Amino acid sequence: RTKQMADRKIEKAPFNAVRTSVLAVSSATSLGDSDCGRLIAVTAGNYNINLPAAKAGRTVKFLIAASSTDNMTIKVIGDDHLMGRVAVTSTTADNTGIPQVVDDISGELVELNIDSNVATTGGLTGDVIDLYCAVDGTWIVNAHLLTTNGNPGTIATMTT
Repeated sequence: RTKQMADRKIEKAPFNAVRTSVLAVSSATSLGDSDCGRLIAVTAGNYNINLPAAKAGRTVKFLIAASSTDNMTIKVIGDDHLMGRVAVTSTTADNTGIPQVVDDISGELVELNIDSNVATTGGLTGDVIDLYCAVDGTWIVNAHLLTTNGNPGTIATMTT
C-alpha cells in the first residue's frame, strides 16, 4: 500500500487568488462608475470623498490605510442616501458605543464622518467600511470602526 501511494503522482490544485484593484486616496476625490468593486485605501484627513451614483449591484470597500484626527467625509451624490449599521469600539477602554442602525431612509442620511479620536465616529488604521447597493439610490453601510476615545457615545457616523 505504501508503494502504491509513493507511485501516485501528487497533483497540485491551482491557486486562484482573487485580485482586487486598489485606489489610494489621500485628498478630495470623486469616485466614478469604474471605481465600483475596487478597494479604496484612504489616508484619512480633512477632505471629502464623493461616492459614485448608487446603482443596484454596485459595491465599494474603504480601508483606512492611515488614520487621522481630522474629519474625513464620504458623501453620496444627487438624491442618493445611506442606511445600514455602524458600530464603534474604543481601543483605550472596555467600551462600545450604542451602534447606529438605520433601517429606513426617513432620515435622509448622506454622509459618513470618519475621525479616529471622536467618540461618535471612529476610524483607525485597518478599519473597513463596506458599501453595497441593492436598489438604485441607496448605499447600505456595514462598518465596525475603532476610536481612541475612551468613551464612545451614541454613534453618529452617518449624518445628514
